[in-house]
Amino acid sequence: MKCDRCQQEISENDRLVHGSLSLCEDCYLEEVSKPQVCDPWAAYNAQSVRENMGLEGEAGLTALQQTLYQFVKEKGKVSMDEILEAFNLTRNELMTSFAVLRHCSLVRGCKEKDGIYITTFDQE
Repeated sequence: MKCDRCQQEISENDRLVHGSLSLCEDCYLEEVSKPQVCDPWAAYNAQSVRENMGLEGEAGLTALQQTLYQFVKEKGKVSMDEILEAFNLTRNELMTSFAVLRHCSLVRGCKEKDGIYITTFDQE
């Protein structure tokens, strides 16, 4: 049997079911532990922890999160597709990093008539 997501061979004993999908452990964990971008409690906690630790800007971010933040900062606004293409990320990897950056009040989503863009908080 194969994982419905990554197509890795899995035994019946190792199969985890999520909805109608039969998944390997890695894909199952990715599926059920997605961070929510719009989560006021997570944003409050992230900002509180960063403040208590004296972290500002990119301090405390992973290398990928720093790179993504710099990319958005330099471009002004970018679509998710632009980021996915530029960094060869999966949508899940991007959403995980975006959620952290959003919770730290570094980037935000903004809707315009031609689509949704990611921009910095201080960008109009």
